[in-house]
Amino acid sequence: MTFDENKHIERLKKEIEKTYGAPVRSRGDCEKISTEILNKTSKYISYNTLRRFFGLAGKQNNVKPSLNTLNILANYCGYPGYFNLSIGEDKQNIPVEEVYSALLLFEKKQAIDYDAVAGILKKYTEDKILYFFVYELIQLALKLDDISFLKQLFNLPVIFNDKTFFYTPLFFSILSLGINLRSKKYKYTLWNVWCKNKNAQSFYFELFVDMDELIISHHKAIALYQKHKQTPEANLFAGALLAFKHFISGKFNLFKKEAEKLNNITITKAIHPIPIARMLTVNLLYDHSFNNGLSKATKEKIHFYLNTINKHGDHGKNTIYFHVWLLEGLILSKEYDIAEKVIQAAEKRNKKNKYFHNNDIAPRYFTYKGFVHFHLGNKSFAEKTVKNIVPTDFHPFSLHYDSIFLNVLLYKLYQKKEYLENAKKTAKQYKYNKLMKLLIAD
Repeated sequence: MTFDENKHIERLKKEIEKTYGAPVRSRGDCEKISTEILNKTSKYISYNTLRRFFGLAGKQNNVKPSLNTLNILANYCGYPGYFNLSIGEDKQNIPVEEVYSALLLFEKKQAIDYDAVAGILKKYTEDKILYFFVYELIQLALKLDDISFLKQLFNLPVIFNDKTFFYTPLFFSILSLGINLRSKKYKYTLWNVWCKNKNAQSFYFELFVDMDELIISHHKAIALYQKHKQTPEANLFAGALLAFKHFISGKFNLFKKEAEKLNNITITKAIHPIPIARMLTVNLLYDHSFNNGLSKATKEKIHFYLNTINKHGDHGKNTIYFHVWLLEGLILSKEYDIAEKVIQAAEKRNKKNKYFHNNDIAPRYFTYKGFVHFHLGNKSFAEKTVKNIVPTDFHPFSLHYDSIFLNVLLYKLYQKKEYLENAKKTAKQYKYNKLMKLLIAD
């Protein structure tokens, strides 16, 4: 059984209208619901986000809502989260008694029985109940600080077999695991175990790239992953992230060493576009740190990969991620003319691609696009672009990182001190002061 995202979004809309007590047909309805959400959940969703969600802002503004937005809307309707609502369809027909009984027993014993879990997962192979159980198990394990079970989580094959991290129920579960693990001191213990596990390598380390915590702690997870997954793609992925970490931390000798190692990796068509874009970002930062500007070699590499990915698009919908991650490096190195060409290439290739305005990439893309147009002297276009950005729609594992870019852009556009102060505060908290200085400099 597949997880029909559109069907569950439509169900959520009906639940919202049921809770609101009337059809949602106007801006006025959205404003009222926004207020009700704030009063009921103490969480804020703008009326513009609601207009986009209900298709009241024009087709060009219909973007897929973020997980954070979906969770808040589900909370408004009385559900613990969006995942709970999504698996609740025809819930009376799903045999959940054994699952709930097991969860209650585990909580009573203050420990999760791995063998019992494996038995239940084998019995209920239907995705609805299986991933509901997995999601709830992860929440319970984190609540109980059950390190023993969490160590074995990625040993449960039925969860991961024939799946990719684009599979929505699994994505939600791992995303929740990563976010909630941030505050746990035992995350280092888990990383030391998970780094040797193929499922964990693919579904935790490669999926949950925690940009918010990269400088503070997550670089240690990336280093462990790299140590135990010695493939060209893994070395490119991890090496670029570690080089970026050293650059932002001001450790230029380590940055130089890590950056130069990337040049020895053989790049094949099988390698995902994002690690290639991260490599190019490192090349750009290296050139501006040690070569007094963009080198001919880096310029040629950017041109080559941009043309290759645009023409062939071997990774399908993921090609847009290449453009966005490349824009990040071009902005930090202030190569705005090339960045404009990347924007043009992205929009040409993805004009008819629904993933182009997907929730986890659209806010970052529009932020970068605004940066580029502002620095090329097109302030009015940058202001127009900024209107497409909903800060709460930034991805949960880069929410604060992305907000630094956005607040600096807003400060440059409107010269309001509050934006600058917000950026400085976030940069200090997450150790991105170097990033902040690069962005604020003209």
